Amino acid sequence: MLIVACLCSVGLMAQEDKKDKAPTEEKETKKVESRDRLIFEIAHDNWLNQPDSLKTRWWGRGFNMYIMYDIPLFDSDNISVAPGVGIATTNVYHNSNLILLNDSLSYFRPIADNVNFRKNKLSTTAVDVPIELRFRTNPNKFNQSFKVALGVRVGYLLDAKTKYRGDEADGTGEIFIKDKLLPNISRVRYGTSLRVGYGNFNVFAFYSLSTLFDANRGPGIHPISVGISFNSF
Repeated sequence: MLIVACLCSVGLMAQEDKKDKAPTEEKETKKVESRDRLIFEIAHDNWLNQPDSLKTRWWGRGFNMYIMYDIPLFDSDNISVAPGVGIATTNVYHNSNLILLNDSLSYFRPIADNVNFRKNKLSTTAVDVPIELRFRTNPNKFNQSFKVALGVRVGYLLDAKTKYRGDEADGTGEIFIKDKLLPNISRVRYGTSLRVGYGNFNVFAFYSLSTLFDANRGPGIHPISVGISFNSF
């Protein structure tokens, strides 16, 4: 009888110990949810539908940062919608001067071949409001999920400027010129975006449906950006 009592006592102690450990083990194995709340983008910037005489350089670049809030749809963590806000910058290097004609028309005039310059770019900074429709294969596994996000972005231009560093037109010496708050640049921008990737590393593309200049006040240029993004949290 004593042996039986001892065995029963050991069994009860083992069960209690198992109950005590279960929540801890569960907590340790719980996966951290990936919601892509903070997004950093490093972009190559360029222009489409530009005049034939305007030649952009391959090293155009920009940086974007967005904070987004993920909302699951259809009682499923795989599909969600995410609105947000952020800052987007662009830098496009090219071979022309931006000329203002009668305050109502802007156009690009190529820099003469005999004029050497080290820098010539047009830069913009905008506050963006993006919204994305997202799909994830493993939404509760931070670094083990294939992701696709299709979205739109609407932004307001905070600044637009040109920078030129190079020879003067008459060849007398080097000059540096910076023009800010350029006229005829469109203050509102909007377009579509696509991001595809795995884990917190993705590639993205943005196409501006709006033109760089206001309608009938400059070339019908459409900015584009492609690059890589890092999504965290």
